[in-house]
Amino acid sequence: GDQGLLKKYYVCNTLAFNTNSVLNRRKFDNKDSFITDATLQKLLDFRKNRTQKDNQNSLLIGNGGIGKTLMLQHLFMESASLYAPGGKVPVIVQLRDLVLKDEDLVPCITSAFKHFEPSFQNTDVEQLLSEGRAQLLLDGLDEIDESDIKQFQIQLRNTLDRYPNNQMILVSRECEAIDGIKRWFSPFYLLKFEWSQTELLIDNLLNEVENADEIKPLVVDFINNGFIDKDSVFATNPMLITFIVNNYEKFDLFKED
Repeated sequence: GDQGLLKKYYVCNTLAFNTNSVLNRRKFDNKDSFITDATLQKLLDFRKNRTQKDNQNSLLIGNGGIGKTLMLQHLFMESASLYAPGGKVPVIVQLRDLVLKDEDLVPCITSAFKHFEPSFQNTDVEQLLSEGRAQLLLDGLDEIDESDIKQFQIQLRNTLDRYPNNQMILVSRECEAIDGIKRWFSPFYLLKFEWSQTELLIDNLLNEVENADEIKPLVVDFINNGFIDKDSVFATNPMLITFIVNNYEKFDLFKED
């Protein structure tokens, strides 16, 4: 599909610290359990204020299409915009590049850095990790073969043991693959969109579309009064909202069937 700048379209999910927060999302009984407009620093500050764990690791859990990968890209872009020489260095690590014979994740992290600097070597990554200057954003846990999960967990544990002073963010759907690593991370849940977020995403997607002021009412009416229902997953899931907006020209076909 067409590509564009993330900041032009992206609407950030609210993060909830635990499952009780998810269940009470609309009550907002404890606003301290939620993070809006998430950044790596906010995740770090939240951990310092709310948890007793002595590491900087966060696990972001969400259903399909809720925006896990986009959240990582958002966190990366926000941190990269603040980079200064000698400061924290963010990098998105694709776990599909995992090599099972490795003892830790250093070669996989090196592969991620090579996209920006081909001369980067394992020794450069090891120095960065030893200095505690890395912000590691791990994506693709769901793509690791089930038979390889145990080896990944060993590599992850070795990395955390050898380089404990770096911030690590791992995204995943709720699955057995994360059961063995939850104890090393603070869990956060990506929440489905409130209507204000849905409307903002619609506005962003239609921002450069001709006759957007005529199209938006059609989209809103289709969600509120069509067969989808405004409280359904279609109206609260970013990927499915995007699908709806991109197919506004076909609304009449849906009405007929």
